[in-house]
Amino acid sequence: MQRQGGPSDALFARVEKLELALAALCKPTEACDSSAAMGDDAHVGQHVAQSRDHEQRHVAEEANSEIVEIADKGKAAADWCEYEAHLIDQAVDVLKQHCRREAANQHCETTVSFEVLARKIEGFPKCVLQDSVHVVDSWGNGQTAASWLPATRGPTASWSPESPIPFAEVLQGMLPKFVGKARSIGLSCIHVGGTWKVTVTWRAPLLEWLRPGNG
Repeated sequence: MQRQGGPSDALFARVEKLELALAALCKPTEACDSSAAMGDDAHVGQHVAQSRDHEQRHVAEEANSEIVEIADKGKAAADWCEYEAHLIDQAVDVLKQHCRREAANQHCETTVSFEVLARKIEGFPKCVLQDSVHVVDSWGNGQTAASWLPATRGPTASWSPESPIPFAEVLQGMLPKFVGKARSIGLSCIHVGGTWKVTVTWRAPLLEWLRPGNG
């Protein structure tokens, strides 16, 4: 799941609040009990108690249902985050291969599109053109919009097949992580604003993995 402050933290916080609400519902409501006991008509008191119990059961059922839904969203979000990390690792591997070819030609800088690199990755989400907008057509490896949404938009995000996910939004969510991963292996990687491109530079002597012949 994501780091502190991400959608997963919101999921857990919501579950905690619901559990506290359920605990409060389970406590006897002394004011209602006293009112029923002191009523002139025993039937009125019984009706009040039954109404209260019915309301508590209804609220508890709704809270339990929401807890289950949030737990499901949390698992789905974790599945997507894990899969996304795998895709980003694959994208960095493709970038490394591209940099090796450039280094073999005595270059120390290259500019390449993240979207172009993504096309070479098996299982990366695919898109189709719909109403002049590229939208996600398939997510890869059994993933769905239902797992992507809580991981990126938060636990309250909803989705329907009539509202396809813009492919640009998926790329935009991955791009900063891709840049960060490239930097973590020693590359100077900078996003070219307003595009899907990144500019990568390296200095002599070459990084060991960048030397021609190393994988």
